[in-house]
Amino acid sequence: PVPLTIPSIAKRWNQTYARTKYEAHAAVGTSIDLVLLGDSITEHWHGTDLNYPRSNLEKHHEVYNKLFTKLGGGKIDSVNLGIAAERCPNLLYRLREGVLD
Repeated sequence: PVPLTIPSIAKRWNQTYARTKYEAHAAVGTSIDLVLLGDSITEHWHGTDLNYPRSNLEKHHEVYNKLFTKLGGGKIDSVNLGIAAERCPNLLYRLREGVLD
């Protein structure tokens, strides 16, 4: 991936990357209708910013659950693999590494 120049952000990006890999693999064999990939806008729907829960994002997470999870009342089920501070080369790296395999 593109090197992140601030060590604390790089560490948090790697932690978030590990979480998204886990969530993607946990979704295998389930009835996922939609996979969300992207940057902070996408991750914030998860209620986190670089894997850290943020109280100001709770509403984002509620809306996500309501729209994109059947358990929350939505018509579809999705998995959110967004990572804040993501750049195109980082996303391409994740795709090449098999985040969707």
